[in-house]
Amino acid sequence: MESMLNKLKSTVTKVTADMTSAVMGNPVTREFEVGRHIASGGPGMCWRIYNGTKKSTKQEVAVFVFDKKMVEKYQKFDKDQIIESLKRGVQQLTRLRHPRLLTVQHPLEESRDCLAFCTEPVFASLSNVLGQWDNLPSPVPTDIKDYKLYDVETKYGLLQISEGLSFLHSGVKMVHGNLCLENVILNKSGAWKIMGFDFSISSTNPSDAEVRRSAHLPVCTCMYLFLCVYLYISLHTCLHLPPSFPQPKYSCKEWEPNLPPLCLPNPEYLAPEYILSVSCDAASDMYSLGVVMHAVFNEGKPVFQVNKHDIFKSFSRQLDQLSRLSPTMLNKIPEEVREHVKMLLSVTPNVRPDADQMTKIPFFDDVGAVTLAYFDSLFQRDNLQKSQFYKNLPKVLPKLPKRVVVYRILPALASEFVNPDMVPFVLPNVLLIAEECTKDEYVRLILPDLSPVFKQQEPVQILLIFLQKMDLLLTKTPPEDIKNSVLPMVYRALEAPSIQIQELCLNIIPTFANLIEYPSMKNALIPRIKSACLQTSSLAVRVNSLVCLGKILEYLDKWYVIDEILPFLQQIPSREPAVLMGVLGIYKCTFSHKKLGIPKEHLAAKSLPHLVSLSIDNNLNLNQFNSFMAVIKDMLTRMEAEHKTKLEQLHSMQEQQRSMNINTSQTNQSEETKRTSSPGNQIDDVFGGSSGSAGVNGKANGNSASAPQLNRMSLTLEEKQRLAKEQEQAAKLRNQPALAPQSIKPATPSTQAKDLTSCLLNNMTSLGSLSLTSPPRPGLIQGSTISAYPSTTPMGSMASNGYNPTMGFQTGGQGMRPPGPGLYGGMATTTSTPNFGALTHNQGSTNTPDMSALDSLFTSNKPKVSLNQMAPPKPTPGTTATPWLNQFGSAQPSQTAPMQGAPLVMGGVTSGFGMQANPFFSPQNFSQPTAAPVMNAGGGLRHSSSVNNDLKDLFG
Repeated sequence: MESMLNKLKSTVTKVTADMTSAVMGNPVTREFEVGRHIASGGPGMCWRIYNGTKKSTKQEVAVFVFDKKMVEKYQKFDKDQIIESLKRGVQQLTRLRHPRLLTVQHPLEESRDCLAFCTEPVFASLSNVLGQWDNLPSPVPTDIKDYKLYDVETKYGLLQISEGLSFLHSGVKMVHGNLCLENVILNKSGAWKIMGFDFSISSTNPSDAEVRRSAHLPVCTCMYLFLCVYLYISLHTCLHLPPSFPQPKYSCKEWEPNLPPLCLPNPEYLAPEYILSVSCDAASDMYSLGVVMHAVFNEGKPVFQVNKHDIFKSFSRQLDQLSRLSPTMLNKIPEEVREHVKMLLSVTPNVRPDADQMTKIPFFDDVGAVTLAYFDSLFQRDNLQKSQFYKNLPKVLPKLPKRVVVYRILPALASEFVNPDMVPFVLPNVLLIAEECTKDEYVRLILPDLSPVFKQQEPVQILLIFLQKMDLLLTKTPPEDIKNSVLPMVYRALEAPSIQIQELCLNIIPTFANLIEYPSMKNALIPRIKSACLQTSSLAVRVNSLVCLGKILEYLDKWYVIDEILPFLQQIPSREPAVLMGVLGIYKCTFSHKKLGIPKEHLAAKSLPHLVSLSIDNNLNLNQFNSFMAVIKDMLTRMEAEHKTKLEQLHSMQEQQRSMNINTSQTNQSEETKRTSSPGNQIDDVFGGSSGSAGVNGKANGNSASAPQLNRMSLTLEEKQRLAKEQEQAAKLRNQPALAPQSIKPATPSTQAKDLTSCLLNNMTSLGSLSLTSPPRPGLIQGSTISAYPSTTPMGSMASNGYNPTMGFQTGGQGMRPPGPGLYGGMATTTSTPNFGALTHNQGSTNTPDMSALDSLFTSNKPKVSLNQMAPPKPTPGTTATPWLNQFGSAQPSQTAPMQGAPLVMGGVTSGFGMQANPFFSPQNFSQPTAAPVMNAGGGLRHSSSVNNDLKDLFG
């Protein structure tokens, strides 16, 4: 890659150095910028041709440079001869002005190193095009290497050379003397121009000299001389006298073989008489024209190859061949021109046709050649002739090669843009050519000429033509030029006072709307269409505006249509049926288009009310009303379906969310319950404690009752809904019929009345007859079962057990009031007592049961006390436990034994509070030895003072 870049750099440096050294110091460089080497031409291909520009005007030119280094090998005399010959040819060319001659923009300038002059822009010489690449840059430019002449170019090129010779022979009375491929130059438009007047010969007649001088005079003087000649001819015609014009006489130099080649004409194109008889005239140039025609059709090869070292012998042999010219030598020449070429190559000069006759041969009557010739003579035509020609030109343009159309016809058409009356006739042809051009060619060759035309408003046809070709303009014009030139023209058309222009513009806009950028359409085009609809008084313009809007809706954004277009429809004051149907069409297009659509909110609030109000307009007929109702029904149907679907989806989402919230709430509540449950509650669960049991005092009950209330206040909406649902299910369960279990019918109690006083006395007597010597009452055993049925224990025994002062328990139950001073005040609501007689206990057993297996039932946040410590202490050996002590000492462990889900207290009364609420239910309390009851001296249990007082009160 680096080597390639170095090679490219060296090539560019070499070319730049060659160009700089070629023209360095030449006065031409003061006014012109010299570019790259593009071609070669002139006598012996000695002129290098560079492209260039004029510094002041940036006008494009061609710079011809002759490097004097080419003649350094010659002697000074030969060198001077060459320089003088080249100077003479350029000076002669500078003095002559004709469309068929190369136009000189700047005269010859000489410096120490080179000769240079400037001409119109040049592509190459005809010799370069036909394959002679002498004195060309290396490598040969691709455009020259690949250049191929089309038939129309060849025909019209030869016609141009014939016209140029006709001008020289008839107008200037001059013989070119060296007409060959090197001296035919193709300019940038493709026109063939003659140069190389180094060996031109002027007529020696004095009158011809005056004519030659007139060729350099101003136009007015030339017209005066032409008028004089015309009067002279007319006078002789009236007098029936033939005009007598002396034949021009030309004197030519004898051929000098010792001179350098650049000092001699090309012998391969010279007529035989020039060498053999040292005579020449206009027919000699016609012979050269015949050789040129043969070379053009024969890949640049002339008829004969001449030995320049023995020129006379070669021409003698050539003369014999020409006298018996075989048809095979001309087989490559088209048949329609073959005979004319044969005549041009005739040995006899008088047989050769002159230049004027050659311009009239049928070979040049080609449509393309005639079209090109007409373009070259447009300046002689009036507007009517031009208009007729331009109208028929679109039929001819497709038949011509693109290169000819772009580089020959297009410049001629663009030159007519300065004439406003001709623009409507020229513009269609220019746009037709633009369709065949690439985008680069359009931007480079056509757009610069079209830019001024975009701003022309008169005549009106200009806008119409541009609007019809708007898709072409928007496709090939760069975005910046579209914004600055094309779209402003469309905006002017919408705002034009002519209704026809507005209608055409509105009809054409939908055809190229897809090519307009969205910001330009939204901010500039749509507002002007809306303005044209509201401000115009023409019904056609208003309807076309609505139709245009309806067709370009698909290129707009949905919300722009809803926010800008649909509200605009409600501002239209007109109520003509056509306008109403246009409004309906826009609503229908917006509603039914897949990309757009109207939201149901807009349908309900704005669209449907507007359409309903329009549908009942009195100007509508039945079909139009039905169209309105069809659209309204479609809108209602879709609005109903969409909203119904939305509500169904919303309801489904709400149900799913509610279900998820309930599941989440249940999970959270269960976790919260587990997290907030205390060890006391766990013990209650293990031992069957009831959370509804009454506490020791009211404070404990109050705290337990307020906790659910606080939790209820902090519930979320979903939890409340879940609780409401659970309550509803519970209510349904309560409403169901209760199951009726089969029960045993109890025995009918005796209806015999009892004497309460005798029963009370009997109980008190049995209570007083208790003694320590009586058989001991069996105590509770760990894990024993207590009968659930009421026992027949006397009331006195129950009272003694319930009010034993050594236990420290306060009896109570559900609905019980605190005990009063009386003996039985606290037992008013007691209905049953436990049957202690049903308990079995082995007094003789001295083994204490191991209760360590139940240690794990206590939680870690309570002091861990083994159940072995809770067991009653062993009696001291030798000591006999009293039945009363055995009764209460063995009953304490029964506090932890379950009995049908509720714990028992002393006396068999169910506890009204849980184990947590009881301050006395503590492992430490059970670990202490029970104090022995106070006994009297007789060994019996002493009655408390309160009992005695009660008895005194009872019996007086």
